[in-house]
Amino acid sequence: MTYEEARRMLSSHHAWARSESPRYAEAVDMAIESLKKQILKKPTPVILGKVFKDTLYNCPCCGDDWNANEYGSAMQFCWTCGQAIDWSEVEE
Repeated sequence: MTYEEARRMLSSHHAWARSESPRYAEAVDMAIESLKKQILKKPTPVILGKVFKDTLYNCPCCGDDWNANEYGSAMQFCWTCGQAIDWSEVEE
């Protein structure tokens, strides 16, 4: 099972969880949010112009930025929010 499949399964039971118990619904909400962060998302490049040699990328979830020349694809998760980062199509 993938993270996306698990997220969809929990989301489909969300209305039922709300009717059962507010605490159970809260736990389902937390699980869904945690699973969303495990689904790879591509970083967004920041255009700095020709003056700077470094390339910056923003987290697709929280917007935090990183220097790709310093960290690059070695950074698998955002340091700020924990979002899994997909570097597969980013040129280094």
